[in-house]
Amino acid sequence: MIQLKIFNKQELEKFVSSGEFKQYDFLPITEHRALSHIHNPKATSEQTLLILAFYEGRLAGYMGCLPDYFDIEGTKIRFAWLSTLYVSDEFRGKKVAKALLQKALDEYDNKVIMAEFTKEAEIFFNHIGSVENIFPKNGKRYYFRADTATVFSGKKNG
Repeated sequence: MIQLKIFNKQELEKFVSSGEFKQYDFLPITEHRALSHIHNPKATSEQTLLILAFYEGRLAGYMGCLPDYFDIEGTKIRFAWLSTLYVSDEFRGKKVAKALLQKALDEYDNKVIMAEFTKEAEIFFNHIGSVENIFPKNGKRYYFRADTATVFSGKKNG
């Protein structure tokens, strides 16, 4: 049986600062990622930032949610970016990822955005059936490549 545990800003901060997040076979979140979620200016204090899935009492997987919103004519439409989804190999095929995704959809009124995922993830999301796949527009993608040695000054001794 799958049990889910959710963390908002305060709960996530306590979870990480206590070191409790390090007790599992794998890290459900890094300290750096947790801090970026906690200090996200678009996140409210009650929004879900992390969801842990336990299978028979053992950590089986996790999902990170990065809250965001669109401001359309003064109305905030809140949603979450799926920032990470992981299920341990040992628990694959036990519907852990489905439970995590469904919890995120419930927490954010079905407003969860996933972008640029792997082929395997696309198959999973299409299989779930509760996710609408909006295909990207055709176009060109450009990347800016800078010589960071000239953009940023070097380290100063002392």
